Amino acid sequence: MSYLNEVLQKYYVNNTYLYNEVLAFLRPTLTEWGNTYIRDIFLSGSSAKGTSIKGKSDIDIFISIKHECPTSCEDIYDTLYNKMVEKNFHPRKQNVSIGIDLNKNGQPINVDLVPAKAQPYGSSYHWLYQSKTGRRTQTNVSLQINTIQKSFYQDVIKLVKIWRNCHSIECPSVLIEFATINALKYNRAYNIEEKFTKVLNYFATDFIDDIIIDPGNSANIISNELNRQEKLIIQKTAVNCLNNRLTILGGLNWRDIIW
Repeated sequence: MSYLNEVLQKYYVNNTYLYNEVLAFLRPTLTEWGNTYIRDIFLSGSSAKGTSIKGKSDIDIFISIKHECPTSCEDIYDTLYNKMVEKNFHPRKQNVSIGIDLNKNGQPINVDLVPAKAQPYGSSYHWLYQSKTGRRTQTNVSLQINTIQKSFYQDVIKLVKIWRNCHSIECPSVLIEFATINALKYNRAYNIEEKFTKVLNYFATDFIDDIIIDPGNSANIISNELNRQEKLIIQKTAVNCLNNRLTILGGLNWRDIIW
């Protein structure tokens, strides 16, 4: 087994069982809040995309509210937050989600509840309320999940997330996921080492000026999640990994790059 595959094995995690237990625990509260207006509740985020890595357990729960619901996206967000307060979950208002912390057998579990209002005619497109801007934004979580799953780059994405954590880099997971796809869109690499090297080269060169678009909303520029200074830090780290950490034979010393 290659070193990078050993790293993937080290960080392997399956959160599906946790999701099922967390949802069973939260469902009565969510049903009490949403009543007949809940269209669907499903796993989203890294767990659904197959890009989770071991560490603090994060569970993203997407709550689809029927288009017929008479309340606004802001009201949907605020009333869910208030329900979590009422039930003593000590929620946190995040940009488009509401965060709560659970604990299972001493294991901390961070849960992000993402309430969204469906667009009409059974569409998979939804409106999300952005608490930072006070505006709504369109998204298609199902399309995002399918895009990652059909890329077959989940293992490379996991390596990039591990690399980010090893070097204490600030970069949202959603940006890592779609940046990796951009880096490999003209991919001719066959093994995991070549693919990961291509992504590092991308972060060292094109990433800083590349425009990365949300496949679920062309107006949502995911690359704007970071400012230029934050991108420069990523670029510098990638350059250092590629140029300054070579073995005697001229190959990449993976153990100095990711661990």
